[in-house]
Amino acid sequence: MKKLVFAVLTVSVLASCQKFELGEQSVTTAYWQSALPGSMPVSMVSLPGAHDAGTSSIGIPIVQGFAKTQVIPVAKQWDYGVRVFDLRPAVVDGRLLICHGSFRTKTSFADAVGSIVKALDKNPSELAIVVVRHEDEADGNSDKWADKMAEYINSLPSSRVVRDFDLDMTVDQMRGRILFLFREDISAPEVGVRLYDWSSSEDIERQKSARIGDGTLWIQDHYDPKGADDKLAAIKNLMHDFSENAESGIWCINHTSGYNAAIFGAPNYGSNAENVNAETARYISGLDGSVGFVIMDFAGARRYKSYNVGGDVLIRAVIEHNPLTTKVSFCEGVEVSED
Repeated sequence: MKKLVFAVLTVSVLASCQKFELGEQSVTTAYWQSALPGSMPVSMVSLPGAHDAGTSSIGIPIVQGFAKTQVIPVAKQWDYGVRVFDLRPAVVDGRLLICHGSFRTKTSFADAVGSIVKALDKNPSELAIVVVRHEDEADGNSDKWADKMAEYINSLPSSRVVRDFDLDMTVDQMRGRILFLFREDISAPEVGVRLYDWSSSEDIERQKSARIGDGTLWIQDHYDPKGADDKLAAIKNLMHDFSENAESGIWCINHTSGYNAAIFGAPNYGSNAENVNAETARYISGLDGSVGFVIMDFAGARRYKSYNVGGDVLIRAVIEHNPLTTKVSFCEGVEVSED
């Protein structure tokens, strides 16, 4: 295993997935969805996702504890198998820039989405989902955000954007395309799908009352738990119910992401990931049905600083929970000792 060590001011991790041991009937994580049955409803696919996916480029040490939830850039998250990307742009200096709260990254929304488009160009068997939130803390709730978002989405190749969303759409119907899920309104309603009643509550009935367009969305985003046990309970309760009861047309987003407050109440994403990601992976192995879209911190990372964050283990558990037609070969988890 190669260990990646960086100087204090390094702002990104150059992770690679070039070495695989491919058998006669196997695929890599760069195109693992080629092993999915084409008739399978997208809502029933178990998909690994990255929370605040563009934050690997936050490099100022004092800010990292508050805002850095990833160590691998979006383009490399794809290689590790991530297919759901939580991107949170704000209007900064006239462009859409990825932020986390009021903290800015060095990654533009166009760069992040552009890397996903390039991955789809190379791997047309795949599909991607981008969950978009206006990070209004970083731009004072700019009234330019919606128009800039619509302008950018409409500039993308039409063949790469889902404009005919249906709750029961299948993997084959979405291959080669991105489905944009918006947590706010934009000025081009025919692009993507609007999400309503997003909940950060730990109450499971509230979690089941959200909507995706005119359909049902289950969402667990309990981001400020009292501790690891509290967070794990929220993850497992919704995951169990979705696995046992979900039907085609019900969509589920389940966040393992979150923070445990450290000194002076500052967030500690590494601690939460260490306590939650690997345990969630173990829990998934005991379930039968789909676990929905599992959104995590440190996707693809095995270790971050002093924390065994388990982002590689969780990606593997989610992907392997699908009815795959061929074996998938996985990347080694990244290890980062410092930034």
